Amino acid sequence: MLGAKAFIQKSLWWRRSQLSGLLLISIVILGIPAEYFWREEAVKRDYDRIERLGNGDPGERAAVINLAGGCWVGRPFFLVRQYLRERVFGNCRSLQNAKLEKADLSFANLSSANLWGANLTGADLNAANLSGANLGDANLSGANLWGANLSGRANLGDTNLSGAALGGANLSGVFLYGANLSGADFMSANLSGADLNSANLQNAKFACNRYMLEKNQNCLNLKDIRWNERTNWRGIQGWETVENIPPALKKQLKLRNVK
Repeated sequence: MLGAKAFIQKSLWWRRSQLSGLLLISIVILGIPAEYFWREEAVKRDYDRIERLGNGDPGERAAVINLAGGCWVGRPFFLVRQYLRERVFGNCRSLQNAKLEKADLSFANLSSANLWGANLTGADLNAANLSGANLGDANLSGANLWGANLSGRANLGDTNLSGAALGGANLSGVFLYGANLSGADFMSANLSGADLNSANLQNAKFACNRYMLEKNQNCLNLKDIRWNERTNWRGIQGWETVENIPPALKKQLKLRNVK
């Protein structure tokens, strides 16, 4: 009797194990498509929020971070499929031509995000991480980029940065070919190694303020920049506070009594 009872218990356990396994497999098979559908629906809602909202609405900021907050892993984990990367680190969707006027993106991590052609006029990008981001042909006129990180070969070619506040921004090695930087404020920015070929820097503000000079803080750094005969340097004041001006540029612009 005991043997028969044990046999029956083992049979029941085996049946339950099989049912549990089948149930688990069914959940996995059905769950992956369902999760994909829910994620894509959330992505559509975020794009819709960017279109409908604006002027610094918190929902717009959340949508941008949801869409591009995981782009920073693209380079170190480029061998991992995007589907898996997004489920571990967050989405990396394009924000090309996005309407982000006056968007509040201060301190946002948008490293390696695709913002090509985006309208970021008057946007607050204070201390934002834009390293490696693609901002080519974007409109950043009047944007606040104070302290932003735009290093890591960020692409700002042909970007409109007229009147932008770039003080303290890290622009080292940035591609600024043909960018419109007229009237931009570069106080204490780091432009070392930047490509300024054909860039328009007319009336840009290079001078450090009195407080920074008194505290011996770093001013605009132009070490190892690249430029050509089409780079527009007209109307710039404050050369006397700029650090590491290339000797060839000093000679070209006939700068005297500068560092």
